[in-house]
Amino acid sequence: QQQVQLQEQKQQVQLQQQQQDLQHTEGAQGSAVQELSEADSEKQRLQRLHTKLVAEMKEKIMLEAEAKVKEQMQARFAARQAELKQKKAEEKTRAEQQAAARAEEGRSSSEQADKRKKAQEDAKKERTQQWMVAQQMRLEAEREALRKKKAAADRLTEADRARSERKQRYEQDKENRPGLEAVSVLDEMAGTVNVRLQDGLARETTIQVSKTARLRAMMKIAIKRFGLDETHTDFRLHSRHLRWDDTPQSVGLESGDVVQVMEVEAET
Repeated sequence: QQQVQLQEQKQQVQLQQQQQDLQHTEGAQGSAVQELSEADSEKQRLQRLHTKLVAEMKEKIMLEAEAKVKEQMQARFAARQAELKQKKAEEKTRAEQQAAARAEEGRSSSEQADKRKKAQEDAKKERTQQWMVAQQMRLEAEREALRKKKAAADRLTEADRARSERKQRYEQDKENRPGLEAVSVLDEMAGTVNVRLQDGLARETTIQVSKTARLRAMMKIAIKRFGLDETHTDFRLHSRHLRWDDTPQSVGLESGDVVQVMEVEAET
């Protein structure tokens, strides 16, 4: 009986032990399930947190990108506005410069026109003055020419009168001195004539010239003796103009004849 009781006690103890093991096993299983559940919850929380972080990062990136784009657009707009402002300022400056240039050109044109007008007026005045001076000089030259012509005519008249007087004296002397005619005859026989030359100042010189020789040598000697200008000297015999290549024989120049030596104006 004691063995049976011991056996029963032993069985009860085993049964209790099994129950405890079972309870322990069930508790462990419950803990594992709970742990699994908690792990799933943490995973889900982490997943949600990850999703939230990703969303927040995306939103932040989008906001930053949007802000950057907005900033770039504002910068471009500001640059465009500055460019337009600069362009308008340049156009305004260019327009002002063009207006100033046109105004200056207008002033310059007006000044040039005034200068041209003044130059034309001055030139006209100068031409008028020159014409008046030329007219005055012409009148003076004409008066001088008339004076010289009158003086030459007076000299010729005086020369003719003197020649007539000398001829009369010669005739008288010839009657009173028969030898005088012999001297003239000797000159003519020798082929020479004694020519008397008088200038406008009543100076006189006598030059012996061959009847067949040209008068050039005689004229040059007379010009030198009277101190005249060769280009402005005229030789006349009884109002007849004598040329360089004339000869006493060709113009009928005889001893005792007077040749007038006159200054004349240069031909213009």
